[in-house]
Amino acid sequence: MKRTHRNPRNQRGFTLIELMIVIAIIGILIGAAVYGWKSAQKAGNEAATMQNLKTIAAVQIQYYNTHARTFGTFEQMVKEQMLTSKFAGNPPSPDGYVFTLKVTPKTAGSPTSYTLNADPLPTIVPCDHALPAVSSFMTWRNAVAAGERLTPRRCVGQSVRL
Repeated sequence: MKRTHRNPRNQRGFTLIELMIVIAIIGILIGAAVYGWKSAQKAGNEAATMQNLKTIAAVQIQYYNTHARTFGTFEQMVKEQMLTSKFAGNPPSPDGYVFTLKVTPKTAGSPTSYTLNADPLPTIVPCDHALPAVSSFMTWRNAVAAGERLTPRRCVGQSVRL
């Protein structure tokens, strides 16, 4: 009877180290893809916001010329269908930015004017007493990655704005 000895090197398959290396590489690739996706999304939101600012400025000129030399608020311009309904909130926040429009009426010493701002939506950080949900954790992780200083806060079941 012939006895066969099996050599573990001759067996087919992957070792645990090889599998761990492949999983690590996949994780790195996913991390790079998520980072690229987030930065592309941010760039797209910034471009859309710049276009929104230009559109609002053009609509303000139209409103000024048709309404006795006064500027309009978001509500007035949406009501007259000069702006789309995405500017109907108080304050409107399309494309990840909060728009604020302050109209200064005409006085004896100064003409009418308006101030338009577009600020990014604030980052929300979960309280330190509870484990965050996945979406909250991602927001928290992005705040840390952006270099924002996080300090422990005591709160009861609510998020804290940075």
